[in-house]
Amino acid sequence: MTCLCLSLATAVTLAASPVSPDEASSRSRARVEIGGVVSGILPIVSEDGPPVVVGGGPSVTVNLWRQIGIEMLAEAVGPVESSGTFGYYLTQVKVPIRKSSSGGRALSLTAGVAGAASYERIHERRIVRLDGSTVVHPGFERLRVATPNTLSVGVSGDHVFSRHASSVWAMQALIGPLAGVALRASVGVSFGVGGFR
Repeated sequence: MTCLCLSLATAVTLAASPVSPDEASSRSRARVEIGGVVSGILPIVSEDGPPVVVGGGPSVTVNLWRQIGIEMLAEAVGPVESSGTFGYYLTQVKVPIRKSSSGGRALSLTAGVAGAASYERIHERRIVRLDGSTVVHPGFERLRVATPNTLSVGVSGDHVFSRHASSVWAMQALIGPLAGVALRASVGVSFGVGGFR
C-alpha cells in the first residue's frame, strides 16, 4: 500500500504540468510504465468468503511495440480469513481495440493468468510453565506463491494527462480456483519511465 500512496502523491505533483492537445497528439507510450492501482473484486460464484474484496498494489507495464504491452501487477487484498497478508499476482497481455488520437492504446482487450500469494510473520512466543521453566516458540516468516491457476479476461483503458503520467482503469472477469467466478474493477495511475514521447 505504501507504493500505491507514493504513486498517487507523485501523480498529483506531475499533474501540475498537463499535456496540451497538440502535445497529446504527438506522444507515444513509454517503453516501461510503473504505477499503482486500487481494485474491487465481486465474487459471482464462490464457495465462501466476503461479498466484496478490495485491494491495491504496484503495477509494471512493458510496451513491446507501439500499442501491445505486457502488464504485471501484485495486489494485497482483504478482508480474508488469514492471520497474515493475502494477495494475488496477475500477468496479462494488453492488445488495443481502439486507439487514441496519439496512436497509443485508448481501449484494450486484456487476457492473462493470476495466482495467489501470501505472507505470514509469526513473532517469537515465550510461555512460562508452572515449574518456572520457559518454553520458547521461535518466530518465523513464510512467503507462499502459488502457480497461476486463474484466467483473467476483460478490457482496460488509459488516458495520458501529463508529460509523465496517465490514468488507467480495467474491468475483468476472473475464472478459476483463486476467485471462483468474479468481476474485478480497478483504477489507478501509471508513470512512463522517461516520459511519454
